[in-house]
Amino acid sequence: VVAGTLAFESFTDLTFDNVMSAAVDPPQPNQAGPDTIDTAVDLRMTDAIWQANRLVVVATYPCGTGPRDCIRVTELNTTSASDLVDPLLTQDFLINESGKDLFMGGVGLSGDGTLHVGWTRSSLTDSPSSYTAHQALGDAIGSVSAPELLAAGTAAYGGERWGDYVGVAQDPQVPNQVWNANEYSGGTAWLTKVTPLHTGGTTYIPITPVRVLNTIAGVGLTGMFTTGVARTWQVAGFGTIPLNAVAVTGNVAVTGQQSAGYLAVTVTPTNTPPSATINFPIGEVRANNVTIPLSSAGKLSAVFKGLSGKKTHLVFDVTGYFLADTSGATYTPITPVRVLNTLAGLGLTGKFVAGTPRTLTIAGLNGIPGGATAITGNVAVVAPTKAGFASVTKDPTATPSTSTINFPAASTRANGVFAPLNASGELSIYYGAAPGSTVDVVLDVTGYFMPGLGGLKFVPLNPSRIMDTRSTAVLSGLSGKLTSGTPRTLDVDGHWGVPVGAAAVTGNLTVVVPGGGGFLSATPDPDPAPSTSTLNFPTGDTMGNGICGPLSVSGNMSFTYKSTPGKTTDLVLDLSGYFQ
Repeated sequence: VVAGTLAFESFTDLTFDNVMSAAVDPPQPNQAGPDTIDTAVDLRMTDAIWQANRLVVVATYPCGTGPRDCIRVTELNTTSASDLVDPLLTQDFLINESGKDLFMGGVGLSGDGTLHVGWTRSSLTDSPSSYTAHQALGDAIGSVSAPELLAAGTAAYGGERWGDYVGVAQDPQVPNQVWNANEYSGGTAWLTKVTPLHTGGTTYIPITPVRVLNTIAGVGLTGMFTTGVARTWQVAGFGTIPLNAVAVTGNVAVTGQQSAGYLAVTVTPTNTPPSATINFPIGEVRANNVTIPLSSAGKLSAVFKGLSGKKTHLVFDVTGYFLADTSGATYTPITPVRVLNTLAGLGLTGKFVAGTPRTLTIAGLNGIPGGATAITGNVAVVAPTKAGFASVTKDPTATPSTSTINFPAASTRANGVFAPLNASGELSIYYGAAPGSTVDVVLDVTGYFMPGLGGLKFVPLNPSRIMDTRSTAVLSGLSGKLTSGTPRTLDVDGHWGVPVGAAAVTGNLTVVVPGGGGFLSATPDPDPAPSTSTLNFPTGDTMGNGICGPLSVSGNMSFTYKSTPGKTTDLVLDLSGYFQ
């Protein structure tokens, strides 16, 4: 900052303006031993965080008889310009435990808006220890979860001065996680414990697809996206999507693009995205499956990256949402299995005819139990006689309001799906094109959702690149092109926010300028002759597909490129979440 360029607005005395009551000097905390802790505990605020117009501060405050120490949490709202001068008090409460001293608090907000508080606790019977609690969005104002012990003091503190601060930092990769660093007593010295804190996984609610964004029709946003300019639209609270949704599955499509390029759907607006959601040429309607967390305000953003000044229309359909509770379904990944192939008469016989929906039984077959409410997988169209689209729906309909995959004539195209099942365990597929057109359809299933907590919960991640085989890539995961027929294996868990023990991941898989047309399969273990496909593509195209794929018991994912012998391709994988 150049000297003299920084200016301050007027200051506000929150106590004088009756926004919050005055701070009060707290007593020195007790510990197991003859002396109180010489911490220089006083009335100053020990930590503060400001995010999305939420200003939260913490301080040590006297409470109870004796008295003893408590953690005071005060939150102010700064949404409007007037709030910056005269902020609104959202909550002001104490965290306390009978007979315990709680002091030196720290505060943080995770990307999904969960409030985390850390502190040191001691008493006449226990040594100074590190504790934490949280308040998720939607929890009662003025309350936090039950305190959790992070690190127990090993002996009474006997040094000259206690450490002053707790550091609570937002995780840039995991939206529902912060990192907490706090001291605890080691006797003659104080020790520090660093701990990732998150509120656990989410459960899934599949829905009839709902269109939340259509710039052609002015739904969500009006007007085209201009290259390099991020835009944001509301998702939570739209249609059947509740306000407390923390992540969604869906389908994004670009149409009317004025140049080739790519588009990135992100949690918050950025003009320089670290990953891509969909790559496309000029003049082709192209769609891709998406699994992505929402911002703390329930929004998504996107940016189009093409030639300078060029524009595109954008459509986004939501097929389901995740909640940070146990009300939805949990997930079970399976080794990918082909359940429909009209080329071979599997599942259904004969080609799909434009305008006529067809229904396929899913639950109760191929290792998918009866009662499943949704499946993950990959749908592919083979050699359509006319350009058009396909819609995967819960029940048969000849007038679907959303699409799952768009494609030109005579192509082979694929897209990932999170597809709801009806009460009979079925789904339906509709081909929309000129009357009399026909197409073959293939569906591979990679997992299923069941009500209850018998399966895995989903933890969303901010989209990020874990693998890029191109020679110019940094931290690529794998280096060097894939050769047709030779599987390559990527170590996934333990990297980019995916913990060791994760069973499946979601993300976007992209082939970059393949030397020969063909397909690519993502499997838990290496398979030179895979029976299912994840991504189909022509020669020379850069094409992506949203995936939800199982990991091996070692936390790996393998990739096999199938084309003419000797052909090669580069491959990119961006992660957006995991199941555990």
